[in-house]
Amino acid sequence: MRRAEHWRYPLKLPQCTVCVPLTKEDAPPEVVEAIRQIEERADACWQSLSILDVHTNVAVWAMLVGGIRMVEQEIALRGDNTLDLFATLQNVSRMLAIAVKWSHKHCKPVSRLAAMRWSTSLSAKVEEVLDVAHQYNAFEGAFPLWLCE
Repeated sequence: MRRAEHWRYPLKLPQCTVCVPLTKEDAPPEVVEAIRQIEERADACWQSLSILDVHTNVAVWAMLVGGIRMVEQEIALRGDNTLDLFATLQNVSRMLAIAVKWSHKHCKPVSRLAAMRWSTSLSAKVEEVLDVAHQYNAFEGAFPLWLCE
Protein backbone atom coordinates (compact mmCIF):
# COMPACT_ATOMS: atom_id res chain seq x y z
CA MET A 1 0.00 0.00 0.00
CA ARG A 2 1.08 3.53 -0.70
CA ARG A 3 1.72 5.77 2.30
CA ALA A 4 -1.07 8.16 1.26
CA GLU A 5 -3.62 5.38 1.88
CA HIS A 6 -2.76 5.38 5.58
CA TRP A 7 -3.64 9.05 6.10
CA ARG A 8 -6.53 10.01 8.27
CA TYR A 9 -8.01 11.89 5.33
CA PRO A 10 -7.53 9.91 2.12
CA LEU A 11 -5.65 12.30 -0.11
CA LYS A 12 -3.79 10.87 -3.05
CA LEU A 13 -0.53 12.76 -3.45
CA PRO A 14 1.81 11.87 -6.28
CA GLN A 15 4.74 9.73 -5.19
CA CYS A 16 8.12 11.27 -5.62
CA THR A 17 11.56 10.42 -4.40
CA VAL A 18 12.55 14.03 -3.86
CA CYS A 19 9.92 16.61 -3.00
CA VAL A 20 10.92 20.15 -3.80
CA PRO A 21 8.99 23.29 -2.87
CA LEU A 22 6.53 24.20 -5.56
CA THR A 23 4.58 27.29 -6.41
CA LYS A 24 0.99 26.76 -7.36
CA GLU A 25 1.68 27.54 -11.00
CA ASP A 26 4.53 25.00 -11.16
CA ALA A 27 2.81 22.21 -9.23
CA PRO A 28 1.26 19.18 -10.90
CA PRO A 29 -2.56 19.26 -11.00
CA GLU A 30 -2.78 16.40 -8.46
CA VAL A 31 -0.80 18.41 -5.90
CA VAL A 32 -2.87 21.53 -6.52
CA GLU A 33 -6.08 19.54 -6.03
CA ALA A 34 -4.81 17.81 -2.88
CA ILE A 35 -3.81 21.13 -1.33
CA ARG A 36 -7.14 22.68 -2.38
CA GLN A 37 -8.93 19.90 -0.45
CA ILE A 38 -6.72 20.41 2.59
CA GLU A 39 -7.31 24.14 2.49
CA GLU A 40 -11.06 23.70 2.11
CA ARG A 41 -11.16 21.41 5.16
CA ALA A 42 -8.94 23.78 7.16
CA ASP A 43 -11.02 26.82 6.28
CA ALA A 44 -14.14 25.06 7.60
CA CYS A 45 -12.57 24.06 10.95
CA TRP A 46 -14.38 26.84 12.85
CA GLN A 47 -17.85 25.52 11.94
CA SER A 48 -18.21 23.02 14.79
CA LEU A 49 -16.79 25.24 17.55
CA SER A 50 -18.97 25.40 20.64
CA ILE A 51 -18.09 29.07 21.24
CA LEU A 52 -20.21 30.11 18.24
CA ASP A 53 -23.29 30.24 20.49
CA VAL A 54 -21.67 33.00 22.59
CA HIS A 55 -22.02 36.73 21.87
CA THR A 56 -18.95 38.17 20.14
CA ASN A 57 -18.03 40.56 22.95
CA VAL A 58 -18.15 37.76 25.54
CA ALA A 59 -16.27 35.37 23.25
CA VAL A 60 -13.45 37.86 22.64
CA TRP A 61 -13.20 38.70 26.34
CA ALA A 62 -13.14 34.99 27.23
CA MET A 63 -10.46 34.24 24.62
CA LEU A 64 -8.29 37.03 26.01
CA VAL A 65 -8.75 35.64 29.52
CA GLY A 66 -7.84 32.18 28.19
CA GLY A 67 -4.72 33.56 26.51
CA ILE A 68 -3.64 35.32 29.70
CA ARG A 69 -4.23 32.10 31.62
CA MET A 70 -1.91 30.24 29.21
CA VAL A 71 0.80 32.87 29.72
CA GLU A 72 0.42 32.77 33.50
CA GLN A 73 0.64 28.97 33.48
CA GLU A 74 3.87 29.14 31.48
CA ILE A 75 5.35 31.66 33.91
CA ALA A 76 4.36 29.48 36.88
CA LEU A 77 5.87 26.41 35.21
CA ARG A 78 9.16 27.79 33.85
CA GLY A 79 9.45 31.36 35.11
CA ASP A 80 9.48 34.64 33.29
CA ASN A 81 12.20 35.95 30.98
CA THR A 82 12.67 32.54 29.35
CA LEU A 83 12.69 31.39 25.74
CA ASP A 84 9.74 29.14 26.58
CA LEU A 85 7.71 32.16 27.67
CA PHE A 86 8.74 34.02 24.51
CA ALA A 87 7.49 31.08 22.41
CA THR A 88 4.26 30.93 24.41
CA LEU A 89 3.65 34.66 23.87
CA GLN A 90 4.16 34.27 20.12
CA ASN A 91 1.88 31.24 19.92
CA VAL A 92 -0.84 32.80 22.06
CA SER A 93 -0.79 36.00 19.99
CA ARG A 94 -1.24 34.00 16.77
CA MET A 95 -3.98 31.81 18.25
CA LEU A 96 -5.86 34.82 19.60
CA ALA A 97 -5.67 36.67 16.29
CA ILE A 98 -7.21 33.71 14.49
CA ALA A 99 -9.83 32.97 17.17
CA VAL A 100 -10.91 36.61 17.51
CA LYS A 101 -11.29 36.87 13.73
CA TRP A 102 -13.54 33.79 13.79
CA SER A 103 -15.61 35.21 16.64
CA HIS A 104 -16.17 38.52 14.83
CA LYS A 105 -17.27 36.66 11.71
CA HIS A 106 -19.27 33.77 13.17
CA CYS A 107 -20.36 34.26 16.81
CA LYS A 108 -23.61 35.84 17.90
CA PRO A 109 -23.75 39.63 17.52
CA VAL A 110 -22.44 41.88 20.26
CA SER A 111 -24.86 42.31 23.15
CA ARG A 112 -24.64 44.82 25.96
CA LEU A 113 -26.85 42.53 28.01
CA ALA A 114 -24.54 39.54 27.73
CA ALA A 115 -22.74 38.92 31.02
CA MET A 116 -18.99 38.41 31.12
CA ARG A 117 -18.82 35.67 33.72
CA TRP A 118 -16.16 32.96 33.72
CA SER A 119 -17.51 29.43 34.02
CA THR A 120 -16.29 25.90 33.43
CA SER A 121 -18.45 25.75 30.32
CA LEU A 122 -16.96 28.96 28.91
CA SER A 123 -13.48 27.77 29.86
CA ALA A 124 -14.00 24.55 27.86
CA LYS A 125 -15.21 26.55 24.86
CA VAL A 126 -12.15 28.79 25.03
CA GLU A 127 -9.79 25.82 25.30
CA GLU A 128 -11.46 24.28 22.25
CA VAL A 129 -11.29 27.39 20.08
CA LEU A 130 -7.68 28.13 21.04
CA ASP A 131 -6.67 24.55 20.30
CA VAL A 132 -8.32 24.65 16.87
CA ALA A 133 -6.77 28.06 16.19
CA HIS A 134 -3.36 26.64 17.15
CA GLN A 135 -3.83 23.82 14.64
CA TYR A 136 -5.07 26.23 11.97
CA ASN A 137 -1.99 28.38 12.57
CA ALA A 138 0.15 25.33 11.82
CA PHE A 139 -1.71 24.91 8.53
CA GLU A 140 -1.09 28.55 7.64
CA GLY A 141 2.59 28.06 8.43
CA ALA A 142 2.78 25.02 6.16
CA PHE A 143 1.36 26.88 3.15
CA PRO A 144 2.21 30.55 3.76
CA LEU A 145 2.55 31.67 0.14
CA TRP A 146 0.55 29.03 -1.70
CA LEU A 147 -2.28 31.43 -2.46
CA CYS A 148 -0.04 34.31 -3.46
CA GLU A 149 0.29 34.57 -7.18
